[in-house]
Parts: sequence; C-alpha cells; structure tokens
Amino acid sequence: MTTTNSIKNQVLIGFLISIGVILLNYFVPEFSIGFPVVPNATVQEKYFIIGFLIPIAEEIAFRVVLPGILIILGQTIFRIQELNVFIKGALNGLIFAIFHFTAYGASIEAASASFILAALFGLGMSLIADWQDPDSTFPLQIITVIIHISFNTWLLSNLFIVVGA
Repeated sequence: MTTTNSIKNQVLIGFLISIGVILLNYFVPEFSIGFPVVPNATVQEKYFIIGFLIPIAEEIAFRVVLPGILIILGQTIFRIQELNVFIKGALNGLIFAIFHFTAYGASIEAASASFILAALFGLGMSLIADWQDPDSTFPLQIITVIIHISFNTWLLSNLFIVVGA
C-alpha cells in the first residue's frame, strides 16, 4: 500500500528531477519533444491539454500499459520470465520516440535530435517508473507524471514566449 510519506517522496523527487530536465532544456535547447497541434484552442486550453491531460495519458500508456505488454510478449513469444529493466526501458523509449515522431512532428526536423531526445526521455522515464516503492499498489508513478507535466508546461511556455503560438 502506498503511504503518505511515499507519495510525498515521489512528489519531491518528481519536482527535483523536473528542475533538472528543465535546466537541461534551458542549456541545451535541442532537448525538445514535439507537441500535438490543437487548432482553434485558446492558450488556457492548450496548457490544459498539452501541459496536463496529454502527459497523464502518455504516462498511463507508456509507463503502465506498454511495460505490461512488453512483459507479456517477452514471456509468451521469447519465453523470457523477467524482462531486463534496461531492455524494457530502451524498448519503451524507442516506442515513445516513434509515437512522438509520428503523432506530433513527422518531419525532417523532428527526425533529428528531437527523435533521439524523445527516446532518451522515454528511457529515463521508464527507468524512473521502474524505481518505485515495492509495496506500491498504485501503478502510475507520481514522479513520472510530475516530470512529464513540468517538462511539457516548460516547453509550451517557451513556445509561447519565442513563437507567440
């Protein structure tokens, strides 16, 4: 069972890692990931959709559902009893990057650094999600949700400041 201290620790760690990811983007602006286009949405709606809803949906899809699918495939097709954390993370990161490339920015520009960085972001988030409270019954890790929401909000804010989108 997830305790209050465990949740507080996840929130704190999530915010600390978020600061690190944001600083990385600040000093290496190429560390960016494509966004969905939300035509005719107000700025507030874009922040709510891109900065809040999409990170939660992606975390459920990529840190809860996809690892389960990878484990089932590993056991049934390849007869692997336990999938290595790094292999699972690398596959998760690759699929995360392919998803971002095809869904949010399938262009020559997106194929360059942002594809690789989306894969690294997905790998890192997968590894963080695997590092969890062993007694936790809550499958969605608060840490990864906070990091993802913080990073998307930061990138979206930069987009509005630079481009005025």
